[in-house]
Amino acid sequence: MKHCILFVVLIMCILTVKGQDFIIKNDKTEIKAKVIEIQEEFIKYYLFESPEGPIRNIRISDVFMIIYSDGTRETFTNKNIEKTEVIQAKESKSIVSYQDKNQEKKQNDKSTNLGFIFGGKAGYYIPYSQNISEIYGGGFMGGLVIGYWAEGAGLEIDWRYYSKAGDPYTYGSVDQADCQLSISPLTLTGYWDAYHKGNFSSYVGAGLGVSFIKEDLVMSAIGQTGSASASLTGFEFHSTGGIRFSPFYIEITFSSCTVKEIGFGGILISGGLFF
Repeated sequence: MKHCILFVVLIMCILTVKGQDFIIKNDKTEIKAKVIEIQEEFIKYYLFESPEGPIRNIRISDVFMIIYSDGTRETFTNKNIEKTEVIQAKESKSIVSYQDKNQEKKQNDKSTNLGFIFGGKAGYYIPYSQNISEIYGGGFMGGLVIGYWAEGAGLEIDWRYYSKAGDPYTYGSVDQADCQLSISPLTLTGYWDAYHKGNFSSYVGAGLGVSFIKEDLVMSAIGQTGSASASLTGFEFHSTGGIRFSPFYIEITFSSCTVKEIGFGGILISGGLFF
């Protein structure tokens, strides 16, 4: 036992004299070196046989121990474990972050890609024509919507209905007159989703269709009562814009429909919901 201790002491003294370091790798092989610097990931050293040669690098993860020329030792097993744990933690955090972002993207895509929708709308209709506005004025207009939305764009079929009693002009011997106007547009509209985030989006659109118009008139004069009815059909063009916050939406529509030089278009401020 004493001989072994003396042998180790002798070896350490020899190393001290020579100024030689030993880099012990994980596979138990040795590198005779002169260690210059220990960095975060690498150890810089000279080969002991070539002190004027190039500076070499070895990864700390490949090193088990350094035995310095003064006999001190430095092991790197714990550092490697700590480093591995840090790397694994970073990778785990990156994976979780990626999964969260991917999940958020899917949720946004789901809110944007609504698929088939069905809903209703109700609002206030203001006619453009001065004559219609004076006789009937604005009034309630309601309707139904069916369509398909995907990838920030949509296509909808829209049916609306407006019906309003009016106060017609009377002339001469007319004692009393009553009238009723109904407008029922059936349109196809294309939409573009201008902005969206989560369940909120803003959009614009344009469309065309056909408008069914009917007007009834009842009047009495000189003790006699008479009635008349007229049905008209005209093409409607419109532009629209609004905001959605699923499942609700608010929009404003500008329509144009002229039949026999009479304008039946107007402004519709409406809102509704869809499923």
